[in-house]
Amino acid sequence: MKTRTNLRAGGMSLHECQKQRDYWKAQATQMEAIAKAPAPKPPIPVNPVNPVNPVSTGSSCGWVNGVYYGDQSGICG
Repeated sequence: MKTRTNLRAGGMSLHECQKQRDYWKAQATQMEAIAKAPAPKPPIPVNPVNPVNPVSTGSSCGWVNGVYYGDQSGICG
């Protein structure tokens, strides 16, 4: 039985294959670095629409960390 030695897998040369491998390896490394990085913090608004000193009404509606949460029970009008 004779073995063919001039077979080529795909149409890429070794150099092209190495370039592809290096590209995808760099992409994987970059994505891993992004995944391990801390999440970005949202920007602080310049002119917030909420009051500077929020008043607690004692019910379940009001301002929490600059976000207004309304009461769904109807107590807060």
